[in-house]
Amino acid sequence: MRISATCHLSSNETRCSCGRLHTMALDSKNQIWTFVTWGRPFRLDSPMLDCTSPETTPMQAECGWSFSSILTQSGDVLVFWSSSGEIGRIYDEENAAMDDRGDCNAYGTEDHRIPCVTWSLQADPLRIPPIPQLPDLESTGAHEERSTATTLIKIAAFDNHLIGLTNKGHVLKFGDLSNEYSFDRTTCWQYVSHLASALCSS
Repeated sequence: MRISATCHLSSNETRCSCGRLHTMALDSKNQIWTFVTWGRPFRLDSPMLDCTSPETTPMQAECGWSFSSILTQSGDVLVFWSSSGEIGRIYDEENAAMDDRGDCNAYGTEDHRIPCVTWSLQADPLRIPPIPQLPDLESTGAHEERSTATTLIKIAAFDNHLIGLTNKGHVLKFGDLSNEYSFDRTTCWQYVSHLASALCSS
């Protein structure tokens, strides 16, 4: 099936990730779309994602079991929950309103498309604390590369936790991300030294 929508979801430019009950997509304009209900993806509309600077421009969208995470070009990580918390509340209200209107259902067509009903959800995700000071990894890169700032370049998500990879080969873990209400802003990234050592020696 191909999704037809006002979002820029061309197959060669869109990057998707799937969780237990939701899917995220990063479109060709670096906008974040979330699919929870069939044919009704929403775009997360926030000044934190307005693409006016590296800090607000997404470059990766990654689904955990029940949460969504976004890595920006600056190496910042944002998270939200589409089925709970404030964003979950806004989503449930709009989804119920669409049901009441009766003209917001999506059906597959004979040419294998799904004309979606898209909408914008205005809310701010939560920002995860920055990564801590990390040790030098002597076996990675030239001296000039080691002297540059250390930043996250990739993330991976699973059940209530994130894994991050830096531009210098460090591997870090962050959690608990079970829901918005238990999110602790004082939680720090944990450096997983044995994984970093294994990557550097391979």
